[in-house]
Amino acid sequence: DVYKKPIADFSSDITVSCDSAKVISFTNQSILGTTYNWNFGDGNTSSLIHPTNFYSAGLYDVTLIAKTGNCKDSVTRNSYIEIGSSLSSDFNFNIDSICEGNIVEFTDLTNNNPDSWLWDFGDGNTSVLQNPTHIYSTEGTYDVSLKTSKMGECYNTLIKDNAIKVFAKPIVNISVDSNYACNLP
Repeated sequence: DVYKKPIADFSSDITVSCDSAKVISFTNQSILGTTYNWNFGDGNTSSLIHPTNFYSAGLYDVTLIAKTGNCKDSVTRNSYIEIGSSLSSDFNFNIDSICEGNIVEFTDLTNNNPDSWLWDFGDGNTSVLQNPTHIYSTEGTYDVSLKTSKMGECYNTLIKDNAIKVFAKPIVNISVDSNYACNLP
């Protein structure tokens, strides 16, 4: 018997969770396989086509071996599942007192590499960039917040109260008592 070599591949419903325990569902995307061996990296295995696995906190490699007759292929994804992850939103900014119309640069300092950001600059404007800039157009004192998440999980928000103080642009008026002279000065 001659078989074509299978191509092993898989995905999962999530790869990161802040929960201390989580059930992960795997989708077998292999081509030409007839039997499958899964190793979930936590001591558990399965021969189901589309298995689930209950994980406790930790970082796990996942391996799938697809077989057809004596032919086989395998794929291992290192550090693929992370359970019990945590995010602590944090940020800083280059200046905290400015005049209207000046730019403030914000820098994300959140741990564990988030992949989504929602900034609220306190003046009705927002941004989804990791490190945005913002121009305040009205004087006042503004709270700034940053909400981060990782792969749709682990939402965390930090609010810095009274973070940015914006002053009105000064109005300069100059007057002179005389606009000409015959003598110096």
